[in-house]
Amino acid sequence: MRRMILVAAVASLAVLTSCRQEELAKQQEPAQAADAPAAADMSKLNQPRAVLATDFGEIVLELKVKEAPLSALNFMNKAAAKAFDGTTFHRLVPGFVIQGGDPNSKDADPTNDGFGGERMDAEPRRLSNLRGTVSMASSSRAVPISDQSDAQFFINLDDKCARLDGMGFIPFAKVVKGMDVVDAIARQPRDARDRPTKNVTIKRVTIVEGK
Repeated sequence: MRRMILVAAVASLAVLTSCRQEELAKQQEPAQAADAPAAADMSKLNQPRAVLATDFGEIVLELKVKEAPLSALNFMNKAAAKAFDGTTFHRLVPGFVIQGGDPNSKDADPTNDGFGGERMDAEPRRLSNLRGTVSMASSSRAVPISDQSDAQFFINLDDKCARLDGMGFIPFAKVVKGMDVVDAIARQPRDARDRPTKNVTIKRVTIVEGK
């Protein structure tokens, strides 16, 4: 009889302990959820801009969400995820473009720069590739391009880059501040493959609302 009472008491204690643990867990859940930052909805930002902090200063891009929603939103989401932080401008062609954003450029192997990133769909082009505009790069050999990179982008240095329109390259942003920084980067020493001899790093990319 005593053994049965003891077993029942232990069982009751186990149930009470279990219930208490569940209660504590439920109390902790709201606190953990409150501590976790909510993911920003990039599509709801008003006049979004991207601020690129580089070794040579800041470059501010006005993102053309209405004209190139697919490319602009992709760029903003990757920036928010810090995907561009620590990448470099791995290709410099004075009078043409500077290109960066390749995730491969974060490692110590310069030979794989220009081959990173995934492919994403192209979209209708509504802007022209002129000085200061920004487009996503592409490995597509079709003309016009059938797809574009989801990571690598280039900044046009000259209005003559409008010839890229016929190839299908899609501007999704424009430099509104820091074109002098872009020009300074374009003048850096480079090797025969147009790669700078010293890394030009994109320290971070921050998305902000315009004024």
